[in-house]
Amino acid sequence: MRSAAFLLLLTLLSIFASSPAYAIDAVEIHGAVAGIVNGQSNLADNSFTWGPQNFAGFYFDLDKDLSTESLQLNLSNKNVETGAIEYKTYPEPTKFEHDIWGNYLVLCFLGQKYFAGYPDNCLIAKAWNSLENGKILSQVLIDTDETKTIANDEALPLKEGYSLKLSDAVEGVKLSLYRGNNVVDSKVMTPPVDYVYSASVGNENVTLLAVCIKANVKAEPKSYYTIKGLFQISEKPTTFDLGAEYGIMKVVSSDGNGLVLKNIEDFDLSKEPDHELMDGFGLKSVNSADSVFNTRLYLYKNASKNDSVIRGAVAGKVDGQSNLVDNSFAWNPQIFAGFYYDMKNDIGDENLKFVLSENNRLSGDSPYGITYTTVSQNKKFEYEDWGHYNIIGFLGKSFFVNYVNDSPLQHAQKDANLLSNSQLGRVLIDSGERQKIQDGGTLSLEDGFEAKFYIDKSCNKTLVELYRNSTFVDRNYLSVPGTYLYRKSLADVDDIAELALHVAETNCTQGKSCIVDGVFQISEYLINVNPNTIFDKMTIRTIDANAGTITMDNKDNSITLSKNLDIPLMGDFRIKTANSDELRFCIYRSFESW
Repeated sequence: MRSAAFLLLLTLLSIFASSPAYAIDAVEIHGAVAGIVNGQSNLADNSFTWGPQNFAGFYFDLDKDLSTESLQLNLSNKNVETGAIEYKTYPEPTKFEHDIWGNYLVLCFLGQKYFAGYPDNCLIAKAWNSLENGKILSQVLIDTDETKTIANDEALPLKEGYSLKLSDAVEGVKLSLYRGNNVVDSKVMTPPVDYVYSASVGNENVTLLAVCIKANVKAEPKSYYTIKGLFQISEKPTTFDLGAEYGIMKVVSSDGNGLVLKNIEDFDLSKEPDHELMDGFGLKSVNSADSVFNTRLYLYKNASKNDSVIRGAVAGKVDGQSNLVDNSFAWNPQIFAGFYYDMKNDIGDENLKFVLSENNRLSGDSPYGITYTTVSQNKKFEYEDWGHYNIIGFLGKSFFVNYVNDSPLQHAQKDANLLSNSQLGRVLIDSGERQKIQDGGTLSLEDGFEAKFYIDKSCNKTLVELYRNSTFVDRNYLSVPGTYLYRKSLADVDDIAELALHVAETNCTQGKSCIVDGVFQISEYLINVNPNTIFDKMTIRTIDANAGTITMDNKDNSITLSKNLDIPLMGDFRIKTANSDELRFCIYRSFESW
């Protein structure tokens, strides 16, 4: 049973891994949606704020419960006026991994963690706030309490070209700090001892490196030295002068209390639906017809090489208080960008709920500790004349359920509800983009398909030839304007429209061409969602084709949330807990399956 489920999972992952040509080129981390969501406005006085809990693009240290960033947007109808966007971040004390040293100051900026100085209680440095003195921030290069044992004259590699060598002295241990091949510092010390090296960072002489030499053993032919505790910051800081600009955001305050940036340009969301703010961060908006205030928007970050996962909101002890309600926490697309969400149509209804019982246990017996529910929703085709179809988010991807009766793609005599057959097909393309195709030209599709278009001499008909992996599949004429349909029997569903192409017009004045303004394609590789299908810790419990719902739970897979866990949950979704005595946890999803 389990081996069969594992093989099924591999198949599903291979399907999920396909990336439509019509999808975004890079992974986008979006925050909670502001404006009209589920038919209601979530704005407070035309204002919305994103922080680490509803925007995974901001930095959050799960182990240390550390985050310092927020962005507030104040709207005037559809206008974003100058100064209406305010980004704030502030220095926060956090413990060294080698916690006997005390704390250092951290400030998060644009989703990354920076060193901002040393507070009064630090044992390895004098008090120093980098934003008060020099207005600079450095990167934390190393912060570890890992135990390492090295032999005499064996180099301990550090960052930015530094390395440390230890050797025996008459009394104690000789430490030699190298940069490249040059010795920049040398001392004789007796373990246990903290070696501290200071250097100029900006215009200040500050602790750049700290190493705790815990013990040593003098022996023949080699001596050995145990290191437990290592900290290093970069001596190549970033300067945050007042007035510095990042995209359209400008530093308006820079002092020991943190940084404040505001926008120096105004813009109209109805005219600029995708507006970059600063270094890969931006706002995206759509106009909705369901309210007087008809704008819906979110903050986003384009994933970089530093991003490998999208995390959900953090549950448990956050900011010193538990955010569990009746020992439960639930994720949806508003607080977890790993779930499917279509902002234009406000579509996406995946929900995952954890209910903790005694000893932080997620019970594998009824009532189950983990439940997942997703509901299909009615969506208008991007080429609107085709009407509607039903779509469902499942494990973060969009799947086709069935065509609605108002759609000419629906086969009048056939039952085309895939969910009634416990199956789903990926929505590969749904586009209303106008594309010009020359006579004999090719339109690339997904799953190896491509369509060739030939214009009739009368210039009012088009021949469409469909190929897959260069092999002929189908051809048909259509009057223009008109829709070409490629129907196929998919598993237990007969003659379902797998592909639809709408040709809007032809032109024969300067060489023949046509305009394709509608493309819809679903995958013929259907996935099975039968009850009792297993996805790692989760099992499909119910399918209701009429209601358009799928539910899963963790039957027979009890999980106890203890410190420092990183375990699979379902597909490419995982559970992570903090390496802390305080219970703190989140779900996350890897970019690899996008």
